[in-house]
Parts: sequence; C-alpha cells; structure tokens
Amino acid sequence: MPKVLEQPAVLHVFSIIKAGISAIPLFGTPIASLIGDYIPTATQRNIEKSIEYLKKEFANLGYRIDIESINRDEFSEMFKRCYQIISQTHQDMKLQAAARLLSNIFLKRRSDKLNFTELDHFTRCLDNLSIGAIEVLGKVVRVFLNGKSKRQVRYQIWTWHLWLI
Repeated sequence: MPKVLEQPAVLHVFSIIKAGISAIPLFGTPIASLIGDYIPTATQRNIEKSIEYLKKEFANLGYRIDIESINRDEFSEMFKRCYQIISQTHQDMKLQAAARLLSNIFLKRRSDKLNFTELDHFTRCLDNLSIGAIEVLGKVVRVFLNGKSKRQVRYQIWTWHLWLI
C-alpha cells in the first residue's frame, strides 16, 4: 500500500468510506472491494509514472540543474502541490506537466527558469484545468510555435503583453 494511504487519518477515512459502501445491499460489497483494491494501486502507478517523467526531465536538463540554489521552502510547497496533482489524476498530460513544473525549480538561475510565483500560478492552473482545456492549449501553442524560434516567440508574447496593457 502506498505510504500516503498508510497515514492514520487517511486510513480512517478510507475505512469509513469502504464500510459505508459495503452496507449498500447487493452491490456494496463488490464496490467496496474494488475501491480497496484499485485506488491504492492506481495512485502508486501514477506516482511511479511521474517519477519516470521526472527522471527524463532531469536527463534532458543535464548541466542546467543546480541543487545548491534551491529554496527549500519553495521546493517543499511545489512538491506538495505537484504530489497532490499526481495523486488525483491518471492523465499522462497532467502527470508530465507536474513533473516538468517540479523539475523547473531545480534549474540554475537563468532566463528559462520560472520564478516561484510563476511556478505556483502554473501549478494551480494545472490542477484546475480539464484535460480538454490542456489539449486545446497544447494545440494552440504548437500552431503558434510552428517554425518560430524561441526569440521570435518571446518577442511576439512581449508585444501582445504591451498591446494588452
């Protein structure tokens, strides 16, 4: 059983839910059994997938990682938020995005590193957006980036930002 589900409060809530469901005549016991068997393994599978995505992100970032410059309080907060997202979804897009957001906090202080305020904002957005909304945003970004360099994209975003002000 995953460590999260071994915590006393979580175990009690989990047991109460299972007991309540098993009290339903005819269908309750099979559903309670399914909940007891499936939820812990699904959560564990999501955690394992996310760890693999995080390993890939670290491999891609390579020399750009700087463990020494991490603000431990910010990392702790980001980790908790990303872990919450990971434990609540089975969607690969959200699992990958959570791993990418978490890996960003390990970057050296450069222009491609998001500050904590931006990371916090994007983590909250990820938690609240539906999979459909994430797919639409992904398609818009792919169309927008088609054939453009990062410099062109940054300039375009900057000019849109000025236009909106």
